[in-house]
Amino acid sequence: MEGVTEPHLPDFYVIGAQKAATTSLFAWLSRQHYCNLPRTKEPHFFSDTENFSRGLEWYLSLFDSKRAGSIRGDIDPDYLCSPESAERISLIHGEKTPRFVVLLRDPYNRARSHWQMASRKGLDSREMHQAIAESFSNWPNNPAEIDYFGNGFYTASLERYIEKFGQEHIMPVIYEDLVSREKFGVIFKEICDFIGLQEISEIPKNSERHNIIGKPRSKTLMKMIYGKENPIKKIAGKLIPTEELKVRIARFIVRVNSSSERETLELNHNLLPSELIERYSEMGASLVRLWPDLKTSIEKWNLSS
Repeated sequence: MEGVTEPHLPDFYVIGAQKAATTSLFAWLSRQHYCNLPRTKEPHFFSDTENFSRGLEWYLSLFDSKRAGSIRGDIDPDYLCSPESAERISLIHGEKTPRFVVLLRDPYNRARSHWQMASRKGLDSREMHQAIAESFSNWPNNPAEIDYFGNGFYTASLERYIEKFGQEHIMPVIYEDLVSREKFGVIFKEICDFIGLQEISEIPKNSERHNIIGKPRSKTLMKMIYGKENPIKKIAGKLIPTEELKVRIARFIVRVNSSSERETLELNHNLLPSELIERYSEMGASLVRLWPDLKTSIEKWNLSS
């Protein structure tokens, strides 16, 4: 219709995976002059039914409307495993297909890191191997916060995006390559080229890592922030005017409550179900069939051991 401006939808999405440097990539891209990201990482628009019901106008208000000439992107690892996200993204984009970047990490290390995060937040009191094994036996019926197996079973989620948008619009990036000193610069430039960022205003340092949290000084405080039935949290939520401010305050408290002590836990494959190891091994083979160039990097995951 003449005189009507089409909304500027995101040109690209980083859809995951969780615990695979999406927070770091958000920080690195947010410093690029011609890359327009939401004010807060992870708006959960397509993965959260309540947020999606707020409508497209609400979603687009999260972007800086004055950033002319910039590409827009949304970085949210919930989108990979959310059953509805691919369909909802397709719904709003219609025939104009955006680009998708997916960061893939050794699923065992990803599960370990995921369990550490859930444990620190007071969301899971189980021993690590028990928690990961039970997430496999309960899959796909785990709550997202403790779906250690499902969040690393990448092909099951990627199939939805390949079906909707085509494999050519998806760029897989191996987490271990992205964070390596030798490959970081090249891979970051490849990501920028793929998403359509024509001018890189700053090459970040891969030593600049984000969302690396140590052991909490107070587990009670973490439960207050992340516990769903905490009355203090409900009262504070009514007093804080915006979701963006709630997220910023929560992240600030987590940083202050985090000690410099790092937990160095090793995942023992012998303590995991053999069926889980078989599924991850099959997944690795499927990823190589889809993207043969990833073979060398995926083989380093040692999925069958």
